[in-house]
Amino acid sequence: MCITSLNAQEAVIDINVSPSEVRVPNFNHISPRPKFVELSHTFLGDYSFDVDSADSELFGPSQARIEDNQRTTLKVNLPLHIGSRTTWIGGFSYKRETLKVRNIIGTEYTIYDRIDDQSLTQIGFNLIAQHKLKDTRFFIAIVNWNLNSDDINIGELEQQLRTTVSGVYGWKPNKYKQISFGATIGYNLGRFQVLPVFMYENDLSSRWNLELIAPKRVNFRYTYSDRLFFYFGADIKGANYTLASEPLEGFNRVEFRKAHVLSFLNLEAEIYDFLWVGAKAGYQIPLNIFFAEPAGNRSDAIIDPNLGSSFFSEFSVFFVVPKKLLSKTKSKLSPPGRNSR
Repeated sequence: MCITSLNAQEAVIDINVSPSEVRVPNFNHISPRPKFVELSHTFLGDYSFDVDSADSELFGPSQARIEDNQRTTLKVNLPLHIGSRTTWIGGFSYKRETLKVRNIIGTEYTIYDRIDDQSLTQIGFNLIAQHKLKDTRFFIAIVNWNLNSDDINIGELEQQLRTTVSGVYGWKPNKYKQISFGATIGYNLGRFQVLPVFMYENDLSSRWNLELIAPKRVNFRYTYSDRLFFYFGADIKGANYTLASEPLEGFNRVEFRKAHVLSFLNLEAEIYDFLWVGAKAGYQIPLNIFFAEPAGNRSDAIIDPNLGSSFFSEFSVFFVVPKKLLSKTKSKLSPPGRNSR
C-alpha cells in the first residue's frame, strides 16, 4: 500500500471509504490525487415540511417550509502507518447543519424550535486498515465513530455515540478493474442496519472511469487533464441526530433521522499543486425523514413528515498529495497486477 491510496473520507454507505480512494494504485491513467484536508459548504433550496394526521397521531397535522438548510463539513485524513502490505489511516470529521423553519400552519411542534436555526452537529472519527494479500487481492476493515446531537455532551456519550463497522474483500482482475464484496453493520442512512456492499471500479478509457458502490453510489469521472476532473452521478446520504432535553412533550429524547437521494454534477480544479477547489450542483430527493425514540424504527415514528425535493449547491477547498511526493512514491512501487492483463 502506498500514499496514492491514502484518502478515506467518502462513504461506503456511511463508513468513510470508496473504491477510488482505497483502490490498488493504477499508474496507467491520470487519477485524482488523495485529499488530506477538505472544507466544504452546502446550500439547499427551500422545501416543504408537511405532516398530516396519519403521520403523527399524537400531535396532529402541521405544515411548514425549510427556507434555509446549510451544511459545513471539515474532513481530515492522516496516515498512521504505511507498510509494504498493511496501511493504517486515521480520520476526523466535523459537520454542522442548520435549518430555518418558516410559515408554520397548524400544530406548532416544540421540535420546530429545537431544529430552527440550531446547530445539528456531527463529530466523527474513523480508523481504516487495508491489508494486501497474495497477488492482487486485498482486505479493508473500517470502524467509524460518530457523535450526533444538537448538543454534544461527553456525559451523554452512550446516547449520542453511533458506531459503524465494515469490511470488504476485493481483487483486481486486471490493471483497469477493481471488485470488492463485503458488509456494513451500524447506523447507515440515518438508522441501524446490516447491509451487503458491492464495490466496482473500472477505467473505461484513458479519460472515463466508472465507480459503483451498491446500494449507495454510482459515479462517472471524466478526466479533462491532471488539473481538472468532472463527475456525474447519484448518491444516497443519511444523518442521525439525537435531540435531548424533551424536544417533544412526553419524550425526553428523540432522534431526527433522514436520508436523501442526490443526483449531481461536480468539478474539481487545481489552483496550485496541492491546493484544489470543487463545485457541485444537483437535485435532492427525500428517501426517508422521521422523528423517533432512540430504539424506534420508521414504523414507530412519532412524526413522519412529507418533505419536498430541492436543488443544492456545494463549494469546497481541499489539499491533496503534492506532485513531488507522489512521484517519489510511484518511483518506489511497481503497479500490482502488472502481469494480469
